[in-house]
Amino acid sequence: MKLLDQAIIINLFDNSMNSAHLSALFNKIRNEDVTFWVGAGFSLYAGYKSGIALKEYLFDNLSKEEQLYINLNLEFTQFMEKYIELKGSKNSLIESLKTLYLEQSPKSIVYHKKLANVPHVKDIITTNYDRLFELAYVDKLEVIYKQEQIPLINKNKKRLFKIHGDLADPLSIIISETDYKRAASEQRTNLIWPIIQESIITKSIVFIGYNLEDSDINKLFNNIRKQLKNLKKEQFFIAPNISTSKIKNLKEYGIKYINLKGEDFIDELIKNINHNLISDYDKERISEKTLKDYLQPHQLEPSLIVENNKYRISGLKNKNPQANLLNVKLDLNEMVSNKFNDFIHGKSSNNIRISNKDVKDIQAFIGDIRIIDGTDFSFLELKIHPNFESKVAFLFLETDTELEDIPLKVYYSENNVKCMIEFSKSKLTIFLSNIRPDSSYINFKFDNSDGYSTTREELRIYTLLYNISKGQRFKAIFPEGQSFEGVISGNKKVFDEANYLKDYFTKLKIIENNFGFRFEFIDAISESTYNLVNNLVKVIEDGYFVYTIDKELTLEFKTKTKFNWNQISIKTIKITFTSEPISINLNNKKIELGYKIYTITNPVVVHDNQTKYDRVKVKNFPIGIHVSFKSSLNEIEKANRPFLLTIED
Repeated sequence: MKLLDQAIIINLFDNSMNSAHLSALFNKIRNEDVTFWVGAGFSLYAGYKSGIALKEYLFDNLSKEEQLYINLNLEFTQFMEKYIELKGSKNSLIESLKTLYLEQSPKSIVYHKKLANVPHVKDIITTNYDRLFELAYVDKLEVIYKQEQIPLINKNKKRLFKIHGDLADPLSIIISETDYKRAASEQRTNLIWPIIQESIITKSIVFIGYNLEDSDINKLFNNIRKQLKNLKKEQFFIAPNISTSKIKNLKEYGIKYINLKGEDFIDELIKNINHNLISDYDKERISEKTLKDYLQPHQLEPSLIVENNKYRISGLKNKNPQANLLNVKLDLNEMVSNKFNDFIHGKSSNNIRISNKDVKDIQAFIGDIRIIDGTDFSFLELKIHPNFESKVAFLFLETDTELEDIPLKVYYSENNVKCMIEFSKSKLTIFLSNIRPDSSYINFKFDNSDGYSTTREELRIYTLLYNISKGQRFKAIFPEGQSFEGVISGNKKVFDEANYLKDYFTKLKIIENNFGFRFEFIDAISESTYNLVNNLVKVIEDGYFVYTIDKELTLEFKTKTKFNWNQISIKTIKITFTSEPISINLNNKKIELGYKIYTITNPVVVHDNQTKYDRVKVKNFPIGIHVSFKSSLNEIEKANRPFLLTIED
C-alpha cells in the first residue's frame, strides 16, 4: 500500500470517529446530561488573551531589568509566581487582569449568547477570569466562586462555577503556584467542590477552549482522574487539529477527541438541537420548560395537548413571521400540488390540510426549527397568517347598533379578501370577491358547530350576526381611526336563526342579572328550553306567565265546599300548591322559584252535583291559566296542604 493511500485511510477513520463522538455528545447534550468545562480559548474570538498571550503581555510590560529576573518560557503558574514575587505583591497582577478582562469591552459575545440560549446545559465550570458568560446570560445565571454563595444558589438559574475566582473578589483569584497549592489543600473543606464533583460524576463533561500545550490542562485532567477514579462518565475534548500524540494522551485519560473549533462546535450543536427539538420533546427526552425556554428567543410558542396521558406538541405559534419564515421541502403527489401552489402563491386565503398519503417526503422548518421530518404524521395543516389583525367596532347604520372590540383578522389573496371574526366557539367569515373600484361582492358564512360559550359572548355574536344577515349598511371602525363601509347581502334563513338566538340570549342575560349568577355552561337549545326561558322571563318582568289549555278543564276536590257553585259569579279561581317549593334546572344552574300558583280569570264554570266530591268544569276555552310563584306561605296556606283553593266573586 502506498503512503498516500495509508494517509487517506487514516483520515477517513479519523473523520468517522470524529462524527461518531460528535453525534454521541450531541445526544447527551439533548438529554440534558452534559456539564461544560470552559477555558480561555473560548474567549479568543471576543478579543481576550489566552494564557500564553497573557504571559507575553505581562512580560512585554516589564522593564528591561525586570525581564532579566523572569523567564518567559516558564510554565504558566510558575511564571505568575515569579511575577508576583518580582512586583512584591499580587496587586499589580490583579490590576492587569482587570484591565484586560473587565475594563476592555469584548469584540463580540455571540457564541456565549448562543450557548446561553441552550437550556439543556445547566452547569458550566470555567477557569476564565472574564465576564462573557455573565454578559450573555444576563439574569439567568448564578455565579459561584466561593462557598459562602452556596446557600444563596437559585435553583431556577443556570450555574457558573468560576473555579479560579472572580475579579470582583481579588482574594478569590487562583493564578500562581502558591494559589494552586492553597486551593488543592482546601478542596476537602471547600463546599464548592462536592457540588462540582456531583455534576461531573452524574453528567458527561465536554472540555472546550483548552490548549493541550498548556500544563494547566494536564493538571486539571490529573485532578479529575484522581478525584473521580472510575466514577466518571464520558468526557469529550474539543479543539482543532491537535497532534496524534496528544490524541493518544487524551485516550489514556479516557477522553474522546472531537476535531473542531469551539465556535464551530457551538454552531453545529445549535443546528443539531434545531433539527431534533420537536421530536426530542415528543420522545420525552426534554422537559416542557426546556422546550419553551429554547423556543422563546426564536419567538415561537408551542401549543400543547394531552394525548395518551402525555403532552405533545399540536402546533407552534410564530410571533415573528417576518423573521421566522416557513421553509418547506415538500414532495407531493400530483393531485394536491395545485392546491398547495395556490396556497403558497397567495391565490387562496384558505387553510389547507394534506393527508400523509399525498406526501412522498417532507422537511419543514419555521425559521431554523425543524417541525416535520419525513412522513410520520397523520395530516399536514397549513394555516395562513392574517395580513391584518385588530379589534374593531361595527356600527350598523339603520338600527344604530354599535358593537365594540370585535376580533377581526383579514386575509388577502388574488382578487379576494377574507375577513374572519373568531369567538371562542364560533366563527364568522366575510368574503369580498372580485375587488374593484366599481364593483365588489360581499357574502358571509357562519359556523357555530362547537356549541355555545358564555351568555355575554353569545349575545354579542348573535347581535352581530342579526345585523349582518339583515342586509343593512355597516361601518367598521379601526383603532387607528380608519373606517370601511359596506353592505353585506342579506340572508333570511340566517337572519331568522340569529333573531331567534339573539332573543334567547337576551333573555338568559335577564335571568342571570335577576338571580345574580352567570351561566358557566349553555345547554343545547330546544323548543322546550326556549319556552322555559321565555316563561321565566315573563315571571321576572310581569310576575306571571300564561299557560293556555285548548280544551275543557275539570277540577275535582275531595272535600265538600261551603258554597253553592251554581249560584255565584266567579271572578277568579286561584290554586296555591303548598306542599313543596318549585325549582328548575337550567344550564346546570338550580333556580329556586318558590310555591306555584295557578290563577284562572273570569271562568265559565259548571258544578257537577252527581259525584261524591266537588267537581267543577271550566267550560270557556282556550283557558288562559296565569302561573306565578311566591317565595313563602301565610298561615292559612301552611294549614292547607297539598293546595289551597281560593275563589273570588
